[in-house]
Amino acid sequence: VLLMKRLDEYQIELVVGPNGKPGILRDSLVNGPGVNLVVFTQGCDLRCHGCHNQKSHTPGRGLTIPAPQIFDYVTPLTTGITFSGGEPLMQRYAIAAIAKEARKRGLQTMLFTGYELPDMPSYVLDHLDYLKCGRYKAPLRALNLPYRGSTNQTLYKVVNAVPTVWEPNQR
Repeated sequence: VLLMKRLDEYQIELVVGPNGKPGILRDSLVNGPGVNLVVFTQGCDLRCHGCHNQKSHTPGRGLTIPAPQIFDYVTPLTTGITFSGGEPLMQRYAIAAIAKEARKRGLQTMLFTGYELPDMPSYVLDHLDYLKCGRYKAPLRALNLPYRGSTNQTLYKVVNAVPTVWEPNQR
């Protein structure tokens, strides 16, 4: 049984954004259902060919902040937090702790991962509402699929830690 530490015991490494600020995007309408705070984690061990965020691949080149600071970026419009990257599962314990706190605060959670569903740690899945699984594959690129970059990627709605394939309404 994994015993998670308290949120304030974690740090998270984020992509360095514009002007040296943490890689966080406020009030996004395209990175999950609702209005999302998007957290771009640093570090990716998958390194998909054609990745749109290659600067996020190398761990140690980002900006490390205390995990609770993520919530300083929530606005009155924010309805959820989306974890993107890099590969968020490289920081799985911090992601689980932040997602747990987000849900306590009434925010939905979504995780974009290049890993497949069987690779998802249950202690992360326990705190998610939505999940995108699958590596980006450039030959399968698709611009018309919500929340995905290629047709091999699968979306899941997660209820009580049970993921079910999900297809959002097309816009």
